[in-house]
Amino acid sequence: MSDLTTAQILGTAPVMVDGRPNIRTNQQVSLIAQAVADNLPSGALYRYHDEYVTISTIKSTNQDGETTTELEKRPMDPRRFTTWIEQYMTFSAGPEDPVESMGKNMAELILASDYLRAAVPEIAEIMPVRLPAWGVGPKGERFLRILPAGYDPATRIYSAETVAWDANKVWPVAAVLRAMNKALESFPWAEKAAGPITHIRSASCFMAYMLGQFCRHLIGRQPMILIIGNQPGTGKTLLAKFALGPIYGVPNATPFPKDDAALQKLLFTKLISGAPYVLIDDLINLSSTTLNQYATSEAISDRVLGGNKEFCGVNRMQIVSTGNNLTVTPDIERRSLIIDLFDVCKSVEKNIANPLTEKVFSRPQWRREMLMALWSLVWHWNEQGCPSVCSASAMPSFEGFSEVVGSIVMTAGFISPFTKRPATTDGGDVRGNALERLLVALAEKLIETIKTMEPTFGAINLEDIKAPECFMVEERLREEMNIPVFHDDQHGTAVISGAALLNAAELTGRKLEDMKVVVVGAGAAGISCAKFYMTLGVRREHIYMFDSKGLIHTGRIDLHATKAQFSQSEDFSLEEALTGADVFHQGTAHAGHGEAHGSFPHHFRLCESGPGNYVPGCQKSAA
Repeated sequence: MSDLTTAQILGTAPVMVDGRPNIRTNQQVSLIAQAVADNLPSGALYRYHDEYVTISTIKSTNQDGETTTELEKRPMDPRRFTTWIEQYMTFSAGPEDPVESMGKNMAELILASDYLRAAVPEIAEIMPVRLPAWGVGPKGERFLRILPAGYDPATRIYSAETVAWDANKVWPVAAVLRAMNKALESFPWAEKAAGPITHIRSASCFMAYMLGQFCRHLIGRQPMILIIGNQPGTGKTLLAKFALGPIYGVPNATPFPKDDAALQKLLFTKLISGAPYVLIDDLINLSSTTLNQYATSEAISDRVLGGNKEFCGVNRMQIVSTGNNLTVTPDIERRSLIIDLFDVCKSVEKNIANPLTEKVFSRPQWRREMLMALWSLVWHWNEQGCPSVCSASAMPSFEGFSEVVGSIVMTAGFISPFTKRPATTDGGDVRGNALERLLVALAEKLIETIKTMEPTFGAINLEDIKAPECFMVEERLREEMNIPVFHDDQHGTAVISGAALLNAAELTGRKLEDMKVVVVGAGAAGISCAKFYMTLGVRREHIYMFDSKGLIHTGRIDLHATKAQFSQSEDFSLEEALTGADVFHQGTAHAGHGEAHGSFPHHFRLCESGPGNYVPGCQKSAA
């Protein structure tokens, strides 16, 4: 408040009483309203969904001795306003008159005034924890930030700190994945892939679901989440609550309403209350126009029950549903991420690894660790320049979710969450899944075997491990061993071809940042060389990488994250990509004829004036 407020100029607050400004009530109502608005402290009152509210936090101690914090949002009605306002100002008819209560009638007029409405900030969303959001720099550039505690004027989001977590601490991606794998490995994923959860389609969908809530301020609408089990007890509800737990504590689940009218009432009530999600348990069927509407509509309008008031608001509420043996309609499938759980055991929930129970979701320490794990994945994606490894069109109507969340998930090492769902709930291609499980199991065994060598070896040189397992083996060993780990197919080939690139660029007078590079072979050597070229100065968007199925581009849903990081926004043939190329890196395999994963020879060619005209750069043979 300034030294001379509007209220003081008008004579409505000439004195202070007990340290509070005194508002004279023998003035016009508009002047009184203006004086109240001018003297209301910042952050004392907010507008939320067309009503005035106060927001506070309540600390308590749970049965485990942990201090918990809960958010309390209370609406402001005239009766409450008459007493609440007295902590900030007093009222009297004149300078010499005694202090009096505002009165309910005056409170109604003040609350209905445009002066108060203009002075009180509007909240678009209330969140129990601080989450990431986009900021805008002085030149209009976008940057990633964590919202402050309290009210953020730029986003109109109020963030409480029911759980305080440190955004300055970032965990390695590998550590996050190990923690997630440990927590989720007991769930009976329908695809039945062995090894890390990164290889499982449903697990990738789950991570997209979890990250979608964490990144809700970075994206627009989110798809509906369907968790489908083949029988009761597969852990559907527990899994649904697991994703929501870090942000909201123990989530509330609502039984499936008896009919579409009741479903409409439920969803509309949740929407107008500002609920960020609704969890519907034990869904019976998916033939609902109401579900379709709420899953994709940007805005919802309807009449508020019990009156004639019409509500029209932005729809940011995510629908999460669980059910058994549901038949998914094409409309629902287009609007949903579907997580399949399948097991023959009759007591799967009892076999979920401890300590993952609903009780855990209320523990501040668990929530804090999960929030920091999710933030670490987002931070690493941002540090890489927010690469769009997942196309915005991967899920129509949810472009922001597809591009941001899908890219974060894939950058972390998961397969695309938009990978086509298997035709059968037991994983579809049995032979393919069995082979994948075998390869992952062999890679894990290799890691454990090599680690036993550390006491007697000064360094480890890896050789002839196929992609993508080679990346997992190398990364795990580098992190878990205290001696140098070198992979010939990755590091050796990359260093030699990188030296050739630098030499050839110097001879021809070209700048690396301007070069267009075409790489044929998306295996260990091809990917590692391309990554090293980027380190030297080549721009990622200038690298055109081909595997056995053609160009790596965002329209493909079959890409491992190691390949997806080089996705182009459009598809091109090899001939089209070579037009105007500066560098041609070619493995033994050719596009359409199998993949190179470190096989020799690898040819590096610097084009002079077009494809086929090149300066000899590097040729490495098996000898």
